[in-house]
Amino acid sequence: MSARILSTIGVDEARTRLSELLTRLSSEPESAPVAVGAYRKPQGVLISVQEYETLLRVYEEHIQRRETEAALMSVRAEGGAPSPGAVNDVERAAAGEITYDEARDRILERAHQWTTTPTAIQGQASSGTASISSIQTSSDDTRTTSHY
Repeated sequence: MSARILSTIGVDEARTRLSELLTRLSSEPESAPVAVGAYRKPQGVLISVQEYETLLRVYEEHIQRRETEAALMSVRAEGGAPSPGAVNDVERAAAGEITYDEARDRILERAHQWTTTPTAIQGQASSGTASISSIQTSSDDTRTTSHY
């Protein structure tokens, strides 16, 4: 996908050439988009489905990256430090090794494990933030008290 100068056609011309334009876009997915508008002022753009899907994927990845980075900045703003695991997950997502959704899920899972371990719950109980019903321990509890 590269920046291209759009050729603009009028609505009437687009109407008469629509079949031809759609055929070209489907047979040549990398062909230049066509702007359509009244008085040749662009008001809409015809692009191939392949180009649209690429744009959508890139946009969604950008939004996910921004949300994940905002979550890490929020942790830092609250005086915390993201764990090496959280930073690693974000770096792996940026490198394309995992998705940003997977990175977020892994970070949240570690956060959940950290906040539900016996040590964390005892800390909550001593600070008055845990109820008796929230304390669930078992003899085979293998979770750690690492940061998320």
